[in-house]
Amino acid sequence: MRELLEQTLKIFENTGGDYSYSLVKIEVPKEIAEKVLAFGISIPDEELYEDPNDDSFGRELETHITVKYGLTTKDADEVKTLVENDNNSISVKLGNISIFWGNKIDKPYDVVKVSVESEDLNKYHKLFSENLENKDEHPDYKPHLTIAYVKKGSGQKYVDKNDFAGLTFKTDELIFKTPDGDATKISLTGGMR
Repeated sequence: MRELLEQTLKIFENTGGDYSYSLVKIEVPKEIAEKVLAFGISIPDEELYEDPNDDSFGRELETHITVKYGLTTKDADEVKTLVENDNNSISVKLGNISIFWGNKIDKPYDVVKVSVESEDLNKYHKLFSENLENKDEHPDYKPHLTIAYVKKGSGQKYVDKNDFAGLTFKTDELIFKTPDGDATKISLTGGMR
């Protein structure tokens, strides 16, 4: 299992872009990312939802938390300008495993995810929503950490597992990613890197 996890981490580090729009996200510390990836690996292959025309399904290999998706800009400076005077870290607390139910979103899969609590993420999501043109179709922001896409109905057994509950971390960096996969790190304490 350790070898499979190491292979997955290499894939994670080299993941390009397959998005329709730009997004802002935060990365999860490596020690937490490894635990999330290991949990994803423990989900049996036959439960995974996969689409032969879209490799973004199955296990999530790019462990992150999206702050804002659907941005039409490809210019990282637009994000940087909004946060350049903040000088604040983002605090995150992980909760239990939960599900975005396929039947509620009219999709053929359930999304197994870790719930996330963070006033800071909510603040930045609102800031970007109100100040940057976007095509985000999700009216409510529910910060989360996706583990895997599973066939509709097979995610129920993972609900309320507390493998990650109470884990916390801070970051002082946002990542702006274009649809082409170009990523720019934006420090919340001093500009782009």
